[in-house]
Amino acid sequence: IQTQFRTQVDRLERLMLDERRGTKFVPLTDQGIGARNHQVKVLLRNAENAFADGAYETAEKIYIEVISLDEHNAVAYAGLGNVYFAEEHFTEARETYRYALRLDKNNETAWLHLADIAERDGHLEKAVEYYQKALLLNDSISSRFVKMYELLIQLNQPDTALAAIEQALALEPQNPKYLDNFITTSIIVGNKNQAEDGYQRLRMV
Repeated sequence: IQTQFRTQVDRLERLMLDERRGTKFVPLTDQGIGARNHQVKVLLRNAENAFADGAYETAEKIYIEVISLDEHNAVAYAGLGNVYFAEEHFTEARETYRYALRLDKNNETAWLHLADIAERDGHLEKAVEYYQKALLLNDSISSRFVKMYELLIQLNQPDTALAAIEQALALEPQNPKYLDNFITTSIIVGNKNQAEDGYQRLRMV
């Protein structure tokens, strides 16, 4: 939000300067838009490289530069959120991810990091909600179901937790840890047959 505000202020300043010089603000031509888009792609690549190298301050500056060129660039906002998350500036990361998701709801990383931040803040139900959003986008990663399971156990929702660990087992049927969790939770909910089935599967593994 702060970045967007600064971008709008910068634009107003440029308009005022143009008016003082007796010129008018001229929208970009198709050629100008093409040049800007190319510049944005190059800057995003540079920002991603800087982030991968751990140069977070550099990455932050580049992402902000991208936003100054394209204030609705969801990739830049998500990247900026990743920078803040890596630096453990969780308040800034949360707000930046939320804005990025307004522009693009299909960013798995943003949902997952929001879940991590919510869990850190003790908002477990919110964390579950964010994991569900990520799973709707990609349900092929078993560890996400396991994380859901762990959160639901903490929330004292064993029936729903059991469904989550079953999904994890569907992806990794021979994972001993998952089977152990499945057995334990089956016992908690009072499903003897499922517990015995899980025990036999664990013995086979």
